[in-house]
Amino acid sequence: MRGVEEAGFQTIGAVFDRAYQDGVLYEVELLLQEKAVRKFVGLENMPGVKLFFNLDNRALVSENYESGKTKNILMRHGLSENAICFEISERNEILNISETLEVLGS
Repeated sequence: MRGVEEAGFQTIGAVFDRAYQDGVLYEVELLLQEKAVRKFVGLENMPGVKLFFNLDNRALVSENYESGKTKNILMRHGLSENAICFEISERNEILNISETLEVLGS
């Protein structure tokens, strides 16, 4: 994400904070995943290379979270689940450890 200043935000983190406050963080994360995967598959064939995706941990416990959405994005682009590695953001405290672990395990 670049150019957030043009949209009225001081930082990328501020964009995610606003999305969280507005209850749309999970949808924003899915849109970013779709964009990242689309760009990733457009790269030259590089066997064994993975897409590393930073994920705001608050999205995992959003009220509208649905299991399987990332898998659907990957399948639409012909990628296996092994093609992506999530890096969970340490920017925000994990508010519900058990629910977050449950989501990560599914």
